[in-house]
Amino acid sequence: MIAVEDDGSLATVRADDGRVVTVLGGPGAPERNMSSSIDRSYTVGGHYEFHPSNNKDPYQDNICTATHLVEEPRRAPVEPSDDLVPAALSTDQSAGQTSSALLVGAVAALVVMAGGAVWLVRVKRMRRPVSHM
Repeated sequence: MIAVEDDGSLATVRADDGRVVTVLGGPGAPERNMSSSIDRSYTVGGHYEFHPSNNKDPYQDNICTATHLVEEPRRAPVEPSDDLVPAALSTDQSAGQTSSALLVGAVAALVVMAGGAVWLVRVKRMRRPVSHM
């Protein structure tokens, strides 16, 4: 898929044989500003297997044909950058205090959970029947 227009329903496609063709995913020419419940939309970079309803360019397609997406568009990897700092991260003092409070809360939760586990082990040991020989 090279390009899309008209809310994704008009596609410029490079076929596997190298030809560049047009596929209309709606009821007709895009300049008519028409749409229907069976319109198909396409994504740039996606690899589709087309099964249009006609045999010449521009090809007609809609959600009732067997056309389907074979491969999602490839996304460019995101490179880490020192230039971009998310707005949620603050460099003022309150951010440091908040993260310290979160750390203390997490440690306290771990201590409570560990204490509960020790208590459960002791209760289970106390309930074991004593065997008499």
